[in-house]
Amino acid sequence: MVINWPLIVVLFCISIPGVFIAMTRVVHSLLPQNTEEIKTRASRLVIFQTLFMVLAMSFTGAILSSRTGLGDPLLIALLQGSDVLNIFLSNLFPIFVYAIICFIIFCFLYYGVVRSILDDQSLEVMTRLRAALKIDGCILYGGIAEEVIARWGFMNLVAFFALLFTKHMSLSVIAASIFISGLMFAIGQIPVYIAAGCTPTRRLIYSLTALSLCQSIVFGVVFWQYGLISAVIAHILFHIFWAGYDRV
Repeated sequence: MVINWPLIVVLFCISIPGVFIAMTRVVHSLLPQNTEEIKTRASRLVIFQTLFMVLAMSFTGAILSSRTGLGDPLLIALLQGSDVLNIFLSNLFPIFVYAIICFIIFCFLYYGVVRSILDDQSLEVMTRLRAALKIDGCILYGGIAEEVIARWGFMNLVAFFALLFTKHMSLSVIAASIFISGLMFAIGQIPVYIAAGCTPTRRLIYSLTALSLCQSIVFGVVFWQYGLISAVIAHILFHIFWAGYDRV
């Protein structure tokens, strides 16, 4: 088994800024009444845990992608010094379209459904957390670190275990990998919102799961079709569209 260490290092390193920025801001938002010393200690702990997860998922994806086929030829070719500009440019339009589709579906769910069924306190907390992250935190963590964890790591992991039973990649395996990895990631985010002050109701759980899953499904398809870098770009575009829509 050959381990692509340069790939692991690159994925880990590009995730570091987002983890530091986002986790620090989230912790400070969750502990507004505490001293700076407590906030700093809590931030360090959360950053360490998140970086460990990113490293583990970077390693997992690098190992399993050769078996599942869910990798990124563009990124690997780039690390090998190959010319990938034409391939990258040809992927930009479909990536943009997928980002638009994700944005439209998300806005329908969030502004049309979730905001009408959730209590005011939960909505206020969700808005406050996003405001605390700011656009750079959303882009660097949501667009990069989350894709490394959810797509590169979880999705490859689910696909690998599915292959132990099916022996070959199929559309059903891909669909299950996208859905299950997205569900795993969505469930992992729920405790953060509850700790921030959201009312722990079924509506909250269903709302957060639906909002996260709609993104995971679209970005999972992008990852499957075009690779991790394309999924990262689509996720970044989604946050840019959402931030622009909020301002308007």
